[in-house]
Amino acid sequence: MTSDPAPSEPRTISALHGTILVGVDFSEPSRHAFEEAVRLARGSGSRLIAAHFIYDEEMAHFVHLKDMTEDALLDARTTHLQRWAREVAGDSFQLECVVAVGHPFAEVVKIVCRERVSLLVLGAQGESHEDRDYAVGFLAQSCLRRCPCEIMLVRKDHTRPFTKVVVAVDFSENSKRAVREAVMVARAEGASLDVVHVFAPAWQRFGTEPEEGDAMQGFLDELRERFTAFTFEELDDVAGVEVKFEIRESANAAHGIIDFAHEAGADLIVLGTVGRAPEKLQLPGSTAERVIQTSPCSVLSVRPSSDFSWV
Repeated sequence: MTSDPAPSEPRTISALHGTILVGVDFSEPSRHAFEEAVRLARGSGSRLIAAHFIYDEEMAHFVHLKDMTEDALLDARTTHLQRWAREVAGDSFQLECVVAVGHPFAEVVKIVCRERVSLLVLGAQGESHEDRDYAVGFLAQSCLRRCPCEIMLVRKDHTRPFTKVVVAVDFSENSKRAVREAVMVARAEGASLDVVHVFAPAWQRFGTEPEEGDAMQGFLDELRERFTAFTFEELDDVAGVEVKFEIRESANAAHGIIDFAHEAGADLIVLGTVGRAPEKLQLPGSTAERVIQTSPCSVLSVRPSSDFSWV
């Protein structure tokens, strides 16, 4: 277990400038997640760790029924993981392989803290969830709620580099980090980037009549000005990235983000996990959770920098 960083250590973490951890269960979704993790690590020069987990019950089964020692099973799984990784990534790509015994979520957190992982890449569905197109697997759900790093969930049909990245902005501090990470992913993947703000007008929230004429135009002009100023503050270096901006009206922010991603042909949505009401965000029904659960494409969830306090 490592100690907290010294006070003088920079606290701004970038998902693509550090250590990337990818979970592997040898399912098709985890293969696509591994392929994406390799692309990101290659594009950014990040360290990559591939991890496979053996449940305690599985270990006991092999020891009792297969007449294998724990060390023999660990060696066999490690060799299999190394061979599998080389087949996917190629012999020239350097990565580390780890096999751990225990509950996958607990072991993921241990590795994240020990290795100071900045980005965790997982298949959105594990080996027992491959037939569910949109549902997020149990490990992914647990990591999204409690793992202290940024998390990318890769959908099982994602088989190539990202081509269209959509980042959702809600004017929170966390969405500033989301914009920066979206730019870095778009650059690493050679993708274009759409920045979107979805707003619910007050007349929809409170059941009043909509604004008309000059009042409505004034509201929209002010919103666009705020959106532009907020976004460009984070877009200080977008060389080589095609960027577009959009403001959308929707009674439900999550639905608005998903609808826009559909229309834009997005294969990755980037959004902050903590918005303007952090005390509510971990509850079911939050914008972030709804987007993650219902998104037809991969999602990168960006945590506040204060969450990167490994213990």
